[in-house]
Amino acid sequence: MLTGILLVMLTVGLFFFSVIFFMTGLLLIFFRRLKLSLIIFAISFVMALSGVSSGVFIMYKSFKTVKGWIQSFASERTGMEIFSATVMEKVPSSVKILHSQDDSIPLGFDPIYWLHFSIIPKDFEKVLAQHPYARLDKGDDMSLCNPPDWWNPKLLSNVEYYRYDRNHPGSNVLWESTIIWVNSEHTEVYFCLVYF
Repeated sequence: MLTGILLVMLTVGLFFFSVIFFMTGLLLIFFRRLKLSLIIFAISFVMALSGVSSGVFIMYKSFKTVKGWIQSFASERTGMEIFSATVMEKVPSSVKILHSQDDSIPLGFDPIYWLHFSIIPKDFEKVLAQHPYARLDKGDDMSLCNPPDWWNPKLLSNVEYYRYDRNHPGSNVLWESTIIWVNSEHTEVYFCLVYF
C-alpha cells in the first residue's frame, strides 16, 4: 500500500517538475540561451517519460489487484463444470481433468477457460464433432492471454492443433476462439476457449 502511494507521488512529482523544466526551457529560448534550453528540454523529456512509465506501471498493478479481488469473490467452477460448459455438455466417462482454470469474472472482462485433460481417442473424436474445427499446422501463442502456470502444450508428443472461430451473430467480428492442442495418440488435450 505504501509503495503504491509512493509511486503515485513519484508520478505526480515527475510530471510537475517536467512541466517546470519545460517552461524554464521556453524562457531560456526567449533569452537566447539555446544550449542550456536544449539541456533543460532533454531533462523535462526524460522526466515526463519516467512519469508516463510509472503511471502505466501503476495502472497495470491496479488492474491486476482489482481483477484478483473480483476473482476471489467469483465462485470458481470445477474442471468438470468447465468441460461441460465449454467442450461438450455430456462429459464422456473417459475424461479426467488434470488442470483447469476459469478466468471468467463479472463486469464484462473477456473470459478465458483453460483445461488440461486426458481422454480416450474415441471420445476425442466426439469432442471434434462438436464444432467444425480446422486442423492447423501451428498452434496459437497464448502467452498474451496470461495462461496458468501449468499451461504447457509443448510437452505433448507430436502435437496436433485444432481451432474453431465464431463471429458475433450477423457480423464479421470475432466473438470466440476455441483452440485445442492434442498429442498424436489423442489421449491428452490442452483446451482454451477465449471470448473477445
